[in-house]
Amino acid sequence: MSRRTLITASLLALLVAGSFWLGGNRRIAADYGDEGHVADWFMIGANIEQLDDNGSAQRTLQSGRIVHFADDQTTTLNAPEMTLSTANGLPWRVVSVQGWISGDQKEIRLLGDVHMDRDASGKQPPIQIETADLTLFPEREYAVTEQTTHVVRPGHRMKGIGMEAWLDQNARIVLHSKVRGHHEPTK
Repeated sequence: MSRRTLITASLLALLVAGSFWLGGNRRIAADYGDEGHVADWFMIGANIEQLDDNGSAQRTLQSGRIVHFADDQTTTLNAPEMTLSTANGLPWRVVSVQGWISGDQKEIRLLGDVHMDRDASGKQPPIQIETADLTLFPEREYAVTEQTTHVVRPGHRMKGIGMEAWLDQNARIVLHSKVRGHHEPTK
């Protein structure tokens, strides 16, 4: 085989392989969105870190798939794992099945098997929160849900329907209805 034929065959093979690759990626993007609401970019296996004005980590996000929509600037997340720093420096870890971020990034909706936790720090005990769905407002350090919620702190377990949580240093949590609790006195 001549050198010219070999080069031509190699270029043709690359062109075919590239076409299949691009076609497969276009199909993934097309799976997300309906007419008028079409994905303009996506990432698979994403690991994103958002920094504050001082260059410190403000939020981290890991997700199996992130899809962004150009028409309203919203973003969907598959299996998101987030770390949200608060003004007092105590970070919250959040995991869910799916997520959605508003175009202005001020609202994050977490859907399906949401787990939130914060480690102990100084006089602040560790906290665990579990619910089906949760809406976060990171700038306000606030979370809300209308679903059944379980809250666990050392010596305390609470369950209720509907919750509001202020995620600052004191981590004030209010359960709205059908609240049940269990307190284990310290010895």
